[in-house]
Amino acid sequence: EPAKFLIRTDPIDSADLIVVLAGDGSGRRVQEGLRLLQAGIAPRMLVNGSFSLYEARECDLGRAYAVARGGDPEAIEAFCMDADSTQDESRILDQELRSRDVAHAIIVTSDFHTARAGRIFHKSTSGDVRYSFAASPTPGFDPNSWWRSRPGREIVVIEWIKTLNSWLEQPD
Repeated sequence: EPAKFLIRTDPIDSADLIVVLAGDGSGRRVQEGLRLLQAGIAPRMLVNGSFSLYEARECDLGRAYAVARGGDPEAIEAFCMDADSTQDESRILDQELRSRDVAHAIIVTSDFHTARAGRIFHKSTSGDVRYSFAASPTPGFDPNSWWRSRPGREIVVIEWIKTLNSWLEQPD
């Protein structure tokens, strides 16, 4: 099934760090990361982001969003980077997490993005950090009936294009 192939489901156990990937203007990824943080899955959370909107960086907005929803400001860090793809994010994050001696990180991303992100992290990282993937639910996307809504169809088509592109990318 086209939509179910896009989703990766990992068991979520304790980790050193939760990392929220950039690219979700709705805040749902941050909410899921905060839920895991508050459940005690990891002691800290990085909110990733690179671009700026109206002179505000996505990572700073995400951190402020998490803190405004009850997150401990001491446990939540904005991590800004210059990346414009999941592959760039994976390489930069892997280097950063290795420098912090992180053994296990939970990557939070949108449900439809988990499988592609998992393959990219597996292919593009050192292997020194174990990555698990946690899915943030996406409104309008139901993998069992995605074809019934315009948002569902758009998500599946765009994510499949990105998946095919990631298969064609050559490693550096």
